[in-house]
Amino acid sequence: MADGGESAGASEGGGEATESTGAEMPAGVPSKFWNAEAGSVNFEAWGKATGELEGKLRTQKSDLTKELSESLRSEWDTERFANRPETANDYEMKIPEGMELPEGMEWEFSDDDPMLGWWKETVHEMGGSQEMFEAGVGQFIEAQLGAMPNLDSEMEALGEYASSRVERVQMWAQQNLAEDMMPAMADMMSSAKNIEVVEALMEKMGEAPFSSQEMTAFGKGDSYAELREMQNDPKYWDPLNRDPAHVKKVEDGYRLLEEQERAHYNRNG
Repeated sequence: MADGGESAGASEGGGEATESTGAEMPAGVPSKFWNAEAGSVNFEAWGKATGELEGKLRTQKSDLTKELSESLRSEWDTERFANRPETANDYEMKIPEGMELPEGMEWEFSDDDPMLGWWKETVHEMGGSQEMFEAGVGQFIEAQLGAMPNLDSEMEALGEYASSRVERVQMWAQQNLAEDMMPAMADMMSSAKNIEVVEALMEKMGEAPFSSQEMTAFGKGDSYAELREMQNDPKYWDPLNRDPAHVKKVEDGYRLLEEQERAHYNRNG
């Protein structure tokens, strides 16, 4: 009976009896870390082996993560750059499809524009397509247009004889300013307030104030606005419908206006 109890006790402990000490190896301890002679666990060796195993696992996990990351990155770059042109300069500079400019306006892009150069490089680095580039160009154009004066509103602010006032200022500028100053003058003439400023300067320099009689070049003949309307007629510009009499009337009209203006400025010069 006693022998049977001892066997049962050993079985319930889950360990193994040793020949030297009779100590049992604790459950869960790998046999290679059990010192049967001493009846103890070699914790130092066990801990070292466990650390080495964890290090190998971490290295393998890191290598696997890196390999997976590089693979995913490569796939993402391939997809991201699929529609990107070869170089930033390969983006086509054009107005986005469907975008409408104000009537009579033509938009010209400059290769030297630093903003557009920056946008090319930025979109190319992002892997952007031509459509993405054009979307940014469209926003750029809209911003530029938003900063420009509304010419219809400015002309309305000048009153009934707006066209004649603008033409009078332009004529004065051509006769009194150097040619290289005319582009700046043209920019100034885009607002009603600037036209009024130039008219005030003209008066300070001895010019007579504007009068409604100047609407028809100082009271005689057709006005510049009327002559421009005649030029828009197919009888003037269309070779198939050209009317020599109509063309002559336009040319004579401009000649008369120039003669009247010279006489006016000579009287008031």
